[in-house]
Amino acid sequence: MHDPLYVTLKYVVAAALFLGFLVAIFFGRKRQNPFYIPWSVFLLTFGLFQVMDALNYQFGVFQRIEDGLAPVGNDTLLFRILNITQALAMIFLLAASLEQSMIVPPRASRIIAASLTILVLYFIVIPLENTLFSFGTLTISIYGTLITEFYGFIFGFIVICSALLLIPVFIRYVKLSVISKNKRIRWKTFITLLVFLMLIGLAFLMTIRRKVSENGMNENAFDFFEIIYSFVVVLLIVIYQSQSVSHGIETILVVDKEGNPLLGYSPFRKSRISFEEKIIAASGYLSGLFHFIQDYVATTDKEEFKEIKTTSSTLSFYSGEKIFLIIQTKISGNRLDKSANMTLTELDEFLADLEANKLPTEKQVDEMINLLEKNFYLIA
Repeated sequence: MHDPLYVTLKYVVAAALFLGFLVAIFFGRKRQNPFYIPWSVFLLTFGLFQVMDALNYQFGVFQRIEDGLAPVGNDTLLFRILNITQALAMIFLLAASLEQSMIVPPRASRIIAASLTILVLYFIVIPLENTLFSFGTLTISIYGTLITEFYGFIFGFIVICSALLLIPVFIRYVKLSVISKNKRIRWKTFITLLVFLMLIGLAFLMTIRRKVSENGMNENAFDFFEIIYSFVVVLLIVIYQSQSVSHGIETILVVDKEGNPLLGYSPFRKSRISFEEKIIAASGYLSGLFHFIQDYVATTDKEEFKEIKTTSSTLSFYSGEKIFLIIQTKISGNRLDKSANMTLTELDEFLADLEANKLPTEKQVDEMINLLEKNFYLIA
C-alpha cells in the first residue's frame, strides 16, 4: 500500500490528462493542426494509464509482485489492463512524433501504430498469468548502471525514439526562425526543444519507475517527482499542440494555362526547385490535367475534383485567370485554401502581361518567389 496522498495525486494527474485531451482536440480543430489526433489520443491513453497505475498501487498489486507473492483477486486483470494502457500510450506517443516529423506519410505512421498495438496485445493480453507476472519481475541491467525490468525497458526505449523523432521538427523550426521575425515561430522552436528534453526525462522515469530502490533512490521522493513531471509534460504537450499549425507544404508549382511550368518552389527550403527530367517528362501529362481542371474543376463546386491524394501527399489544384497553382502537401485545409487563392489572385495580376508560351524573366521569377515566401512559409 502506498501513501493515500500519492494515489489521490495520481487521479488528479489523470484528470489533468483528460482535460488536456479535450484542450488539444479543441485547438487542433480550431487551428487546423494536422497532427493533433495522435497527440490527443496519447494524452487520453496516458490518462487511462495513470488511473490504472493508481488502482494497482491502491490495491497492493505492485507490492505483491515485488514480494514474489501469488496474485489475489483481480491482481492479474488490473496488472494486465495497466500494461495495455501504458503500451497504448507509448505507441500513440511514438505515432504522434513520427507523424509530426513527417519522415513517413501519416498513413504509414498509423500503420506502424496499429502493428505495434497488435504486437503489444499479443504479448500482454494473451500470455498466461504466470508469464505475465514473470515479465514484470524480469530484471535488466543497462550498461551496469541502471536497473530496470522488462516493461520499463521497452516503454523507456519507445519514449526515447519518440523524442529523437522530434529533432527534424526542431531543425525545421530553427530554419524558419532564421528567415522569419515572427515571435510565434521562435516560441514554437523553444517549445519543441522543451518537449524533446521532457520526453528524454520521461523515458528515464519510465525505465526505472519499477526499480527505484534498486537504483539507490528514495521511493517516496521519486513517486511525487514523477507526478509533478507527468503534469508538466501534459502541460507542455497541450501548449505545443495549441501553437502548432503545419500543412507540410513540400512543393508549389506555378504553371500557365498551356501547361508550361513557370516556377517550382519549396517554402520550407526557401529555394527554387529545378525542372529536371521528372518535371519535363510529366509536362505532357500535366498539360492535359490542367485543361481538365480548367474546363471542369474550375466550373464545379464538387470538392473531390479539386485535389488528388497519393499515398504520401496531397496535390491541391487552384485555377486562376492566367495560371494554375499545384501545391503538394502532407495535408490540405481551409487555411491553405485561403492562402492559395489570395496568392493566385496576386500572381494573376503580376503576370497579366505575360504572353502565352513565354517564360517569365528572372526578375519576375524573383518577385514570384518573394510572393510565395510571404504567403506560404508560415504554414509550410
